[in-house]
Amino acid sequence: MIGSNSVVQRSNSRVNSRFPGSSKTTKHIFVTGGVASSLGKGLTASSLGHLLRARGLSVTMQKLDPYLNVDPGTMNPFQHGEVFVTNDGAETDLDVGHYERFLDEDLHGSA
Repeated sequence: MIGSNSVVQRSNSRVNSRFPGSSKTTKHIFVTGGVASSLGKGLTASSLGHLLRARGLSVTMQKLDPYLNVDPGTMNPFQHGEVFVTNDGAETDLDVGHYERFLDEDLHGSA
């Protein structure tokens, strides 16, 4: 969706739908971009998830930051941006807060 590396992939896994006897292919949407923060990738992904869920699709959000052994709460806010604290106490990226609000569900720090 955002950035030059955006990819939509199809996997061979099948998911049961609401209708007996039918199945649907699982689709993965990756929202990628450069190293600059605050470009709206998290809001774009959250909005897209909200729209897909409104159409009756099952949506799971996952955030991947390439920081090894670093907690977002201990990083400089100018490097990483604001921190969002989940109900289980994990200090995560602010995008996890967008995912929670747009999808109306509580996420865990592992998201």
